[in-house]
Amino acid sequence: MSIPCPHALNNLRLSLLLVAAVLSGCAREPDNAADVVYSGGDILSMAGDQPQYVEALAVKNGKISFIGTQAEADKLIGKATLEVNLQGATVIPAIVSSGMVPAMNFEADSQAPNCWTGISPATSRAVIQALDITLKNRKAFGADSIFCNGFDPAAFGNSPALTEADLSEAFPRNPVVLIQAGGTGILSNNSAKERFSLDTYKVLKGAMLQESGGLRVGQSADFMLLDKNPLKVNSELLSVIQITQAFVGGKLIADAPKNLSMLTSLDVNAALVHEKSILAEIEGQRAIEAAKKTAAAAAAAKKTSIVTKKVNAETKTKPATASAAEKQQPQRSNEKKPLASKPAAVETPALEEAPKPKEVRFNMTQDGKKMTPEDFDAWMKAQGIRIVPAKPVEAAPADVKRDGG
Repeated sequence: MSIPCPHALNNLRLSLLLVAAVLSGCAREPDNAADVVYSGGDILSMAGDQPQYVEALAVKNGKISFIGTQAEADKLIGKATLEVNLQGATVIPAIVSSGMVPAMNFEADSQAPNCWTGISPATSRAVIQALDITLKNRKAFGADSIFCNGFDPAAFGNSPALTEADLSEAFPRNPVVLIQAGGTGILSNNSAKERFSLDTYKVLKGAMLQESGGLRVGQSADFMLLDKNPLKVNSELLSVIQITQAFVGGKLIADAPKNLSMLTSLDVNAALVHEKSILAEIEGQRAIEAAKKTAAAAAAAKKTSIVTKKVNAETKTKPATASAAEKQQPQRSNEKKPLASKPAAVETPALEEAPKPKEVRFNMTQDGKKMTPEDFDAWMKAQGIRIVPAKPVEAAPADVKRDGG
């Protein structure tokens, strides 16, 4: 057996390389080679009622050409195919709305209150002050949340806009929900999102273009790349998830939103139902208080009427009683009257005593002032009237028997 020389071996090695190159060049190009294949992250198709993930997504001519496993996607890679490693990023269908139920018309709902009267507050501080007053009034009825309609960010002008962080700081334990005028937007704090939390998947599904039905083959390649998976973070932190890239028809767009702050993880329907129950409770308590006041007033009026009737009845049945002064008057009159003296029996003739002059009471007034006897005497003298005292009446001498008579 002859041993090939080194030169012959080099020639053989070169021949094998040429054959391999020829065979490689003759490999068939995929008929449906994709323009771009995405893999290496969380691709959320959102095609069903429950979250569904796929390993790879292929785009061709502005439409989704494949969605499925990595092995199947590799078969679509051609010479011109761009392979994109997501490096843990998340792919979701494009978001076209806030996820709020469009059929809900808050402006037309008569029970959705406005937490301020007149012109909408023009600064963040004014809004918070108005909300604080509303909350204090509601706490008197046991309510601890606020649901306000008619919030108008346009009234702020050049003033800094009110943010969710502002509401969360001002009301850390009280849910606050503000519905923009016309129901075009929602602003809420963390407490509201915790109490009226909404399934994030439903939020995402409600916000995507409904006609697309999610990431499906044949649909326009409208999707977003996110730095985090919304289903793997707290719902109240959706606003911090960044949109790194957005595509429409497979083409990158420059004016896409920067984050998911347009999404509301708040169950607005639940918040509105809760608000209506609060209003009903407040009205019920007010009605009870009004009824109590009315009943108390009626009871007081009835009691007064009964007392009045009783007094009137007693006045009619009882005879009038004399006063203490009237009772004492007859006694005083009796005291003034002298007792009648019995006539003395005359046994022997004797001189009768001269009768005493009748006592005369002096009672005269001058210029409304009572005059004393001295005042009267002085007045008489001033008038030139002489007063002659009366002589006492002498008793007639009794007949005396003469001697021998």
